[in-house]
Amino acid sequence: MHLHMVRLLLLAGLSVAASPAPAVTKEAHEVFVQTGHAMSGTALAFSPDGKRLASCDGGGTVIAWDVESGLQYRTLQRHTGLCLAVDFSADGGYVYSAGGASSGQDIVLSRYDDGQTIRTWQGHAGLIVALKTTLGAAGVWSLGEQDGLWRWSGVSSEPLMKIALPAAQHGAATTLAMDAQQRVAWVGTRSGQVLRVDLASRQVQPLHQASGPLSSLQISPDGRQLAFSTGSLAGGNEHAVWVVDARDGQLIRRLEGHEGNVAALAFSPDGQTLASAAQMDLQVLLDHGLNATQRHEAVRIWKLTDHAPPQVFYNTRGAQGTPFLKGQLSFDRSGEQLALALWDEAVRVYQKSATSWVQQHVLEGRGVAARQMVASEAQNRLAVSEGRVRVQKSRYLTAQQVFDEITSGQPLTDAQAERIRVLYSERGFRRHAQHLSVWDLQSGRLAASSDWQLGPTTSLGVNTAGEFSSIAPLFPDTITVAPLKPRLIRHATLNAQDETAYLHLSYEQEQGDPNQVLSEEISAGPARVVTATALTEDGQRMVVASSSAGTQQQAAVHAISLLSRQAQGIEVQGVEAQPGQTLAKPMQARWQLDHQLPLAGQALAVALSPTGDRVWVSSTLQGLPYQDAHVGVLEVFDHSSGRSLQRWTLPRGITAASVLVHAGGDSAVTSGHPDVMLWRLGNADPAYMKAFDAADRPVRAMALSRSGGQLAVASTAGQLATLHWGIDGLKRLRDLGVMQPAPRLLSWLQQDKRLALASDDGAIRLLQAQDGSEVVRMIQFDDAEWISILPQGYFAASADGDRWLNVRIKGKVYRISQFYDVFYRPDLVQRQLNRQAIDDLITVTLQDALQRPAPAVQLQPLLLKPPSGRTGMQSTTRSATQLATQSVSLAISAHDQGGGLGELRVLHNGKLVEVLNKAPNKAPPAHVAAQQAGSATPGLPSMDDATLTRSLQRITEISKAQAQSLPRSPHRQAHYRVQVELVPGDNQFTVIASNAAGDLSSRPQSVSVQAEGETPAPRLWLLAVGVDHFKHSEHASALQYAAKDAQDFSQYIQQKLGTGFAGRLAGVLLLNEHADRRAVEQALTTIQQQAKPQDVFVWFLASHGTLDAASQYGLVLHDWDGRADASSLYSADRILDATRRIKAFRQLVILDTCHAGGVQGLVRGLYDARFSVLARNMGLHLFASASATQEALDGYRNNGLFTHTLLKAMDGGSADQDQDRQLSVTEWGAYARAETARIAKLLRHRQEPLMMSYGKDIRLFELQQGMPRGTLP
Repeated sequence: MHLHMVRLLLLAGLSVAASPAPAVTKEAHEVFVQTGHAMSGTALAFSPDGKRLASCDGGGTVIAWDVESGLQYRTLQRHTGLCLAVDFSADGGYVYSAGGASSGQDIVLSRYDDGQTIRTWQGHAGLIVALKTTLGAAGVWSLGEQDGLWRWSGVSSEPLMKIALPAAQHGAATTLAMDAQQRVAWVGTRSGQVLRVDLASRQVQPLHQASGPLSSLQISPDGRQLAFSTGSLAGGNEHAVWVVDARDGQLIRRLEGHEGNVAALAFSPDGQTLASAAQMDLQVLLDHGLNATQRHEAVRIWKLTDHAPPQVFYNTRGAQGTPFLKGQLSFDRSGEQLALALWDEAVRVYQKSATSWVQQHVLEGRGVAARQMVASEAQNRLAVSEGRVRVQKSRYLTAQQVFDEITSGQPLTDAQAERIRVLYSERGFRRHAQHLSVWDLQSGRLAASSDWQLGPTTSLGVNTAGEFSSIAPLFPDTITVAPLKPRLIRHATLNAQDETAYLHLSYEQEQGDPNQVLSEEISAGPARVVTATALTEDGQRMVVASSSAGTQQQAAVHAISLLSRQAQGIEVQGVEAQPGQTLAKPMQARWQLDHQLPLAGQALAVALSPTGDRVWVSSTLQGLPYQDAHVGVLEVFDHSSGRSLQRWTLPRGITAASVLVHAGGDSAVTSGHPDVMLWRLGNADPAYMKAFDAADRPVRAMALSRSGGQLAVASTAGQLATLHWGIDGLKRLRDLGVMQPAPRLLSWLQQDKRLALASDDGAIRLLQAQDGSEVVRMIQFDDAEWISILPQGYFAASADGDRWLNVRIKGKVYRISQFYDVFYRPDLVQRQLNRQAIDDLITVTLQDALQRPAPAVQLQPLLLKPPSGRTGMQSTTRSATQLATQSVSLAISAHDQGGGLGELRVLHNGKLVEVLNKAPNKAPPAHVAAQQAGSATPGLPSMDDATLTRSLQRITEISKAQAQSLPRSPHRQAHYRVQVELVPGDNQFTVIASNAAGDLSSRPQSVSVQAEGETPAPRLWLLAVGVDHFKHSEHASALQYAAKDAQDFSQYIQQKLGTGFAGRLAGVLLLNEHADRRAVEQALTTIQQQAKPQDVFVWFLASHGTLDAASQYGLVLHDWDGRADASSLYSADRILDATRRIKAFRQLVILDTCHAGGVQGLVRGLYDARFSVLARNMGLHLFASASATQEALDGYRNNGLFTHTLLKAMDGGSADQDQDRQLSVTEWGAYARAETARIAKLLRHRQEPLMMSYGKDIRLFELQQGMPRGTLP
């Protein structure tokens, strides 16, 4: 069974057994995303009671976990560098951790409950490789790799004791063990020595000489046996565990069986069990490849009382384990739990059962860290390229793609074509895809995902058309690509319709014409690495920096200019093409290689001035980037002449990984120093600008505003500030505080009023540039799910995007599913993103969820007997049971959690198909009832905005009062069976249950069923209803064009779509006396009986519309008797119930009446924002000709105004917003809305239609030579 299916079924099954809700409290809560570790885990520790766990990673992050639930409790500490040691205080309330720069690390004491830093100790000259809490008084032992074992007290900043270890004789310290009484310590060293340290006398004596560097050292609880292992990051000669006598070092036992380097050991509290964990042997990986290391990452649990084979666990999380310096195993004090930090970012917790050990939790988050980030003002979207990949995605470059995308338009010899067919074959040439995510900054949703590059993007930008553009090497790690040139780069663009276009060019002079991608040679010399690129916004100039693979030799910058570009009217395909399909057609452009400029070392960053005439390059001259011995160079070239204008040598230890150029092109700023370094052509030395008050950490991230006048900078400590950059230099503007985790990337957006920050935990945070306040935090996970969360805790998410969302309340942590309906508010996310207030729209609170929680639901599909001659498939795969049946029975259970049982809504691929336990209609609000009592004659009420607002506020107040006064019913449960017709392919069924008050709903529970068969051709069902005159004319005045509107609309639809459906269009037209309640119901019943899920249903209604006694919309049919209630009016509830009963997945309802917008509240009640993420091939669209308080104009050019604009849109291409020669429902509605409002304003009338869309858009027309034709089938 696919893991995703397991997760869905477990979520559905475990919802009933969720952890009990906490007691009601007035204390603050916090909703947060479980981001987990961003780098490989290095150390961990259990609290004394075994209920808590602290872990740290190679980036310096320390995280607290709740062991029972497996949930992240909070981030405790963010050291500025590597963390190799962590331990709990004796009472379990505090955590010691060590981390920071390799030149000198800090020890920090953090409080577990709130993450507050209590104390910091400094003094070690290098890495701290181990910590051990002292006995008795608060304090900690620390082992420095260079300066020995120190003891610290909680009341002093200076160490109480220092025990030196002669590094020259024994090598740097690597690991520490200490007996239970803390009388003796054992230290392992890089030279293989095991040292015995008497802590009272401070004497150090050699105990044992191992064959290699010590990787782990553990003492048995009785202090008699010492276990150790050897190995290093580079590999190890022996993959064994040695157990020796702790007093004299004599060998007792050797444990063999690991295939990788043993990096962590742990004794159980009773001393009878030894656990060992091995990681990948890097040397084996380099010598023999990845397949040779498949079983390296393993945990072995040895019983020391006998010689039975150990129990073995392998890393099943994925083949993404990373060889690292250190890891740790630890038992809790009961010996029933074992935790491991090693292989990757996840911490594993194993639980002891009666006969064996089982994996209990994988403590992780799955946020995807960013590589580059840029915003498009034209699209109001933010693009983020994926950085460090956790789940490697592969794409296969096929021969057909090579022909279509790369060599298109270039003459190929028969030999070259055959070579491409052989090398790239049908399966293709495997490449690692570079993923791009695009966020909609208006809604906070993940708008698009594209694997648009086949190599790591070296630059990401926005062109003058507002399209996202990137450059990446096509073959970054191979030379066996002939007849294609090996040194090709791909320039990709992504437009607002999420369509991609590519061009390919070579970048070296010796390869000839850059536009010619073919080579005559089979092998083209040593491989080169593209290290940095840049492209001007207008696309006229490009630079590519490269060097020989694996070295800093033969580094160069290649200056390229655009000669010509053809019109962009090229055909492109969707970005989600499958292997073997064409992703896009190439862009039509020709380039010229102007210069190949030699560099002193490998380029780290390149930047172009806005005009492209200046090229600024930061490169490495000596040493490794970010190391103390690193020496860098900054150089400026003239793009036109290729002449070097100036060159500076940077101070030692400074790595300028980011360069930003001023609008004038003659000055630039660089990162890497605690101050911002400003360089000017003609000046021998840089100017230093102090961006932060306490500047002791280097600037890491920088961004220049689109206006060019503001610079945002962030340090590795998370300090964030903005500067003014003018011709006179830099001036400080605002200190925006400290951001944790520290930003890695910055980007200005939305007219430079907001900043986007990207961090290693995968979060993209949007801040107000004025004060640094957070607007929203957006995270994409490596399983393609996503979430956007406000600081107040309200969020929008994909169907399973809230999996990593937790709520912390009074020292406990819970899954968000227990409070789902409180915090799942996409509407609030969208409002806050658009600078609108949200406080007045918060209707339920955390306290409401605690007092009257939503029910828990379970959903199970039951197989029905298949049709004659067909059998169902027995297997269950990928979250779906595959069937050959035509329908399925859903077993639904709802379990009251204390708030009672309300309605249960059942959805099929996002379409509402059933409402169970439906609540009766509520009595009208008191003031509405009084208004009715005082009215002598029933009729059509006219309501202004103020009256409607007061009415809605009153309804909300009464509803909340009723909910609070509800009696607490005893816990109970209800069971239902619902039969649903399947569609071929994927069928997702979802159930959402509300509490008795109807104000809180459960988290959606979903299962999927795969059905066999082919989808029949769809039919179009059209029902047009128009009423001009009424049976009881004393209650409703006659209209002029309603019947004609319905007749014209019916004719237009049949003319425009009739050819596309080829005899599969069924239309019903009901006018005037033929449009009474009975006739409408009969027509709907006929459609309900015959329509299939693949069909399309269009329903047009033109008449009077009003708000009934309960302030809900109702349609006036011919036989209306004047009563303002649901039994007389054709209510919005009836309209929506009809859309539910009709099986067609694609539906369009058009209401051309006064007050038609009054249906909006009910629609949103049934189809709230969460349903959009559940929609598959379902699309419900509702057009209302006017808002709830407006009247619709009945006469304009022989039609009602709204109908006129709808018909006008079908007559030409003016509604085709994206100019793709196709008209969709959303384009149709958007045009009619804007045109109706425009014309009404000219007529001194206010009419603003409402467009409500849920699920997928519906493509209506393909425009050809000015005339549309139907394309729905």
